[in-house]
Amino acid sequence: MIYVSTSFFKNKYSINEISNLFLKNGITNIEFSGGIYENNILEKLQKIRKKSKIVFHNYFPVPKKSFVINISSLNKQIQKKSILHLKKAIRYSNKLNIKKYSFHAGFLFDPLIGKLGKTFQNTYLQDKNQTIDVFLNNLYQLSEYAKNYNVELLIENNVLTKKNYNLFKTKPFLMIDIEDCVNIMKNTPDNINMLVDVGHLNVSSKTLSFDRLEFLSKCKKWIKGYHLSDNDRLIDLNNKIKRNSWFLKHINFKDIYLSLEINTQSFNEINNQLLILNKNNK
Repeated sequence: MIYVSTSFFKNKYSINEISNLFLKNGITNIEFSGGIYENNILEKLQKIRKKSKIVFHNYFPVPKKSFVINISSLNKQIQKKSILHLKKAIRYSNKLNIKKYSFHAGFLFDPLIGKLGKTFQNTYLQDKNQTIDVFLNNLYQLSEYAKNYNVELLIENNVLTKKNYNLFKTKPFLMIDIEDCVNIMKNTPDNINMLVDVGHLNVSSKTLSFDRLEFLSKCKKWIKGYHLSDNDRLIDLNNKIKRNSWFLKHINFKDIYLSLEINTQSFNEINNQLLILNKNNK
């Protein structure tokens, strides 16, 4: 099933306005991602759910006070806020009969919200082994919680640009390359799997000089979903998919969670993108 992400509508419209826009343009599968804080969000989603198939991603439902989700933080307050947010998304998913919820892998520092997706400032990095231990411990806690609500958790791979790599001289995020993803996924419970953002993978594989197809092959058994977009391999631009985009012949389109995440508010462009994807879904 192919969803369309609200990522590039999120700061302009309420969820009712977005869902009405999508429906008006023939799109019934919606991935809500970020946006603005709204009161009575569950009641609104229950009404939307009657007309559309929906899922949540990461920073949704949007908290009243902004922060960066980071369950690998060594800051106890950030850990707690992050886990409470994810648990709320799990509960709401259950109430709306949504079977999967996806969120981002952790960081080795606590990024400022305005820096996400950009070049960070150099900062102290947490010890990597300690960070992984914290991340895995919190994943186990979330796994047990999600089992009670019959929700599968998907972790999204992080993106590392050349600028950020040159700045930190190391990998400042978790789950960027093959080694880190395999190591973490081998140590997670069965109800935690991966959402691979192919745009992130395209950039990170260029930055760190690893084989993006080998990544897909070695992580295959854990991959239960994809975020789909293209880019120049330098920055995660969320460009439109082309008929010959590198990943189209190498990902599973059958019985898997797919989300189109491109930087446009043109429904003509979105529907043309869905045509390309649906041709690969046959």
